[in-house]
Amino acid sequence: MRILFKNGYCTQSPECQYLHLDPNSKIQECEEYKMGFCPAGPGCVKKTIYPRYVTGFCPLGRADCDLEHPPFVIPNELSKLRFKNDDEINTKKLDEEKERRFNAIMNGEIPA
Repeated sequence: MRILFKNGYCTQSPECQYLHLDPNSKIQECEEYKMGFCPAGPGCVKKTIYPRYVTGFCPLGRADCDLEHPPFVIPNELSKLRFKNDDEINTKKLDEEKERRFNAIMNGEIPA
């Protein structure tokens, strides 16, 4: 069977008694791609359904493209995250800047 099908097609008649499997059907699907974006991009060795969309967007756009695009799915871990406002973020650099400005105001270097 391998010899008859190694070029991608069977040289026997349409009534061939052997089952011919597509070699690409054995390739594992890319889980990241199924969620909407594969970080490996075009270099991904796993199967992607739509090769133009492998970088995360289709150059034709969903409206003008006749092929299926994967849905954008946010993983469960990321769905628990929330965005913070800038004033909610406390960093060492921010604290040092606040202390420097406070000391400058207290010393009269900056008017209050």
